[in-house]
Amino acid sequence: MNQGTVKINSGVFIQVVLILILTGLITCILVMSTVPPVSRDALTHHLAVPKLWIKAGGIIEMPDIVFSYYPMNIDLLYALPLLFGNDIIPKYIHFAFALGTSWMIYLYLAKRTTRTLALFGVLLFLSTPIIIALCISAYVDLGLIFFSWGAFYYLLEWRIEPDRIAKLIVSAVFCGLGLGTKYNGLLVFFLLTLFVPIVYIRAQNQRHSQVIKAIAYPILFTIVAMTVFSPWMIRNYRLTDNPVFPLYDRLFKPDNIEANNSSVSLNPWTKRKLIYKESFWDTLAIPIRIFFQGKDDNPKYFDGRLNPILIMLPFLILLRPRNVCPSLKVENALLAIFVVLYILYASFIVDMRIRYISPVLPPLVILCVMGCHAVKEKISAISNNIIKSVVWWSFSGTIAFFLFLNADYLINLYKVIDPIPYLTGKCSRESYLNNKMPDYATITYANRIIDGQMKILAVFMGNRRYYFEKDVVFGISSFQETVINAPANSRLGKILINNHYTHLMIGITLFEKWANGIFNDDQNRKIAQLVHEDCRLLFTKNGYALFQITP
Repeated sequence: MNQGTVKINSGVFIQVVLILILTGLITCILVMSTVPPVSRDALTHHLAVPKLWIKAGGIIEMPDIVFSYYPMNIDLLYALPLLFGNDIIPKYIHFAFALGTSWMIYLYLAKRTTRTLALFGVLLFLSTPIIIALCISAYVDLGLIFFSWGAFYYLLEWRIEPDRIAKLIVSAVFCGLGLGTKYNGLLVFFLLTLFVPIVYIRAQNQRHSQVIKAIAYPILFTIVAMTVFSPWMIRNYRLTDNPVFPLYDRLFKPDNIEANNSSVSLNPWTKRKLIYKESFWDTLAIPIRIFFQGKDDNPKYFDGRLNPILIMLPFLILLRPRNVCPSLKVENALLAIFVVLYILYASFIVDMRIRYISPVLPPLVILCVMGCHAVKEKISAISNNIIKSVVWWSFSGTIAFFLFLNADYLINLYKVIDPIPYLTGKCSRESYLNNKMPDYATITYANRIIDGQMKILAVFMGNRRYYFEKDVVFGISSFQETVINAPANSRLGKILINNHYTHLMIGITLFEKWANGIFNDDQNRKIAQLVHEDCRLLFTKNGYALFQITP
């Protein structure tokens, strides 16, 4: 009786500790999210496009912004607070999807392990560096994670009760919403559609009388998911003749020379070899390296961080006893297959970014917790109490060490964000943005110019259009074409004026390196003439300059 009481009290104590840690983590994320948005994709896409919709009074075609053709379920949600001038709430909307995913992870694990391990799974997910970074950003990846795991979760729930078709339909709806969030959802859709007949057949113990249903169910899954996704496909097909534009444009328009040319690009292996000087073996090892070498804002190291524990703990599942529930074995196998296939596809088809493989994180967390569960059962079977204690504390200490890596990331990110001065009013919005964005001062100067006809050609400004209030075109390629195709005796200023540009905004350092490397001497002389004779410098700060074109 006393031993049982001790065990119960110990379990409750650990649960309370985990809940307190989670509360602190969530509070910290909420505080860090209070500052104005400065993350790249939010400013180029996820907030910028909805802001243009609001300005135009509806969802319009924007041919010069390829992002505007992407599916935008989450961006539509962001448009609501932006309509009232609030760009902080989109971060909380994004964070809400992480909390929703955490809840489904908890539900899944609580049914198959213990409440303590379920809480540990939630902590492992929410504290993973890439998840923390996404939680404080107005991106869409957490939405994709939520919908992808929701689709997987309800597919596994349907496996338990295969006669309840409603759960399969809910899974398909989640999958369709994921497709409408980001094109990465196409791979989730493909894999889960393959899993549907496998799940059903395994649930039916391979009864041949159910073959028709095993064929019909994936068809039903596809129809429902595609129906949910269809509004974005219809829009893109009407605008571009390609329902998933800009993907597979060459496939849908084989006779279109422009489409064929735009589809030609270096494969990621060649890119990494040319840009980062990686060997064949370095590139081949990317599916492993992503867990150990990730760095924020560094494309060479996958622009994000994971934790090595995510690839280590799943292997501990091999320690579980042979008589484990067959149903659990099947679920673990499906989760593992999904993770492996998704990561391999992302590694060899696109230039790897941690965000691109984010849908695998909930399955990875599940497998990690299942590995811990196997270790727990193995330790419980040890008869020698001293050995049992040594093994238990050694394992617990190892887990704590890797979780500390997540805590260290959180602390460093908090220092970078530095939200308290802004939250307490000691730092204004303008001051905060000036400190965090070197180009913000130049953008705000341009915004203050009173000129109804103002049109800016921005070169090497990072496509960060959200804070622009003036008409702006980000045109590195168009500027390059203008310089190359300019007649011998012409002036670039006159050509830009004829193209209705009134101002030129330049990121000076990158522009100079690029121009010296791509143009010949005559072309560089034309550029110098443009800057020094055909333009008047209005403002410059932090390596960014605004010119008025006055030929």
